[in-house]
Amino acid sequence: MMEDKQYRIEKCDSKVQWDEFVLEHHGHPMQLWGWGDVRTGVGWQVDRLFVVEDDEPIAAVQLLTKRLPRPFTAVMYVPRGPVIVRSKTAVYEQFAAYVKHEYKGVALVVEPDDDGDVTGAGWRESDQHAQAGQSVVLDLSKADGVLLADMSATVREHIRTAIGTGLTCKKLGNPDDIAACYRLYTQSPRATPGKPLREKYFHDLSDKLGEFSALFGAYDGEELVSFLWLTLSEMSAVEIYRGATTRGRDIQADAWLRWEVIRRIKQWGVGHYDVGGVANEADTLAGYGAHLNRFGTFELPLSPLYGVWARAGRRGRSHYAI
Repeated sequence: MMEDKQYRIEKCDSKVQWDEFVLEHHGHPMQLWGWGDVRTGVGWQVDRLFVVEDDEPIAAVQLLTKRLPRPFTAVMYVPRGPVIVRSKTAVYEQFAAYVKHEYKGVALVVEPDDDGDVTGAGWRESDQHAQAGQSVVLDLSKADGVLLADMSATVREHIRTAIGTGLTCKKLGNPDDIAACYRLYTQSPRATPGKPLREKYFHDLSDKLGEFSALFGAYDGEELVSFLWLTLSEMSAVEIYRGATTRGRDIQADAWLRWEVIRRIKQWGVGHYDVGGVANEADTLAGYGAHLNRFGTFELPLSPLYGVWARAGRRGRSHYAI
């Protein structure tokens, strides 16, 4: 007869311990310590929780909490997590019970880093997404020629046209570079809808993500015409923000920059490249790979007001957008 497992939740206050666990178990970069710190700059609170089974951590959950107007109180959100080693069902059961007991809010929302369902009673799949609901995730073990062959003829033509035009790709990072990217971001039609980000947020991305941040720009002479910002780990690189001017040649520069960045990230030994953090329109994504990965959003109601809150989201109000 098997002995019953003993579970508990422990808060983690050590950045080193947290990041070591997430990296060792191939967690998504948005579960790294720095991403939580970035989000505290735009109104979220963060807790890092280990689910412990018989004294051994088996999952890590970076939990973000945002206060909401009355009567909803708050929403709790897990971006591209949890990072689960084993016992998935038990992890969700223990984590959900802990949140219900320790937090007051309208819902717990998780967006796992895979296409699987969330297991356990009470969870509901939602059509409201904070992260992109679909993405192209490139396997960087493939040869360059294979990656290009998976792209659309239009994207390949943009890349070919841009090659030889004098464009340069630079890795950026100093405060002046970041300010220039922010200006381009605010002028770009791809800027995140809703409340605009402040320039300080861009500087926080660099400072708080540290080694897990990579910013690249495409230059036409001295002019920045496109930039691409990623958060990354040893296993994956994820586009989080981009911006570009809208002139014809610069649209080609945009595609060329992404290809240059993909090649560099591949040289760094990163295993996967996620296009969908920014380019979340199906037609744009389809230009970069033959297969669309789909990601679910799952909500656990915590209040009788959940139905009102969920309906408000379906009318276009974003509750937990990045």
